[in-house]
Amino acid sequence: CTVELLSSHVVEPALRYDVWRDRAHRWVNVAPPPPDAPLDAELLTLRDHGCTFGTMSSSAYATRANPWRRTGSADMVVVSLIQAGQVRIRARTGESWCISEGSLGLYDLARPARYEWSASSREAFLVLPRAPNGLAVVLENCPLAPALASQLTLLSSQAQTLDEPARAGLLAGARALALLALPQAGRPGQADSAAEGLAAGRRAAALRFME
Repeated sequence: CTVELLSSHVVEPALRYDVWRDRAHRWVNVAPPPPDAPLDAELLTLRDHGCTFGTMSSSAYATRANPWRRTGSADMVVVSLIQAGQVRIRARTGESWCISEGSLGLYDLARPARYEWSASSREAFLVLPRAPNGLAVVLENCPLAPALASQLTLLSSQAQTLDEPARAGLLAGARALALLALPQAGRPGQADSAAEGLAAGRRAAALRFME
């Protein structure tokens, strides 16, 4: 459970796109940036046997999920906390969503879509094994959303300063919360049942955290 840091700052502007495409994006394709705006990005990742956590800050750029072109991408979903800026998701079906600062979103890499990141954007994310179909793109109504967002924020701020056992514990906790949250996000009607659902979600999160 070690930290890896990639930065476009150490690569000359003419080569940044090629290096970033090959090293930072394993499951999606990266669109070339405009000639007058070279890519400016930083990626921190933390991996264990169960999932990958990361934080990314970048200039404006776009990625595209093409599961038939990227091996393994159809088996992954990404839970993302937008910490600054926003991302607009444009599905192949014509639908679009905008996930803004402070919101939790879900990217299903089995569904072809274009992801457009605004300038000065920053996110904290978890890459997880694929969950069942029918999940919401925005996870705001999930009872566990506040706990999951808090855990991702803690990881993003402490990943480089904590020792390895502490990082591993935080990552395992974030993964457990995400796996509890995703099935609830797929049942928005139940998640909206207000007090009972929220109390049950908080209790489950507290028990999982103590475990």
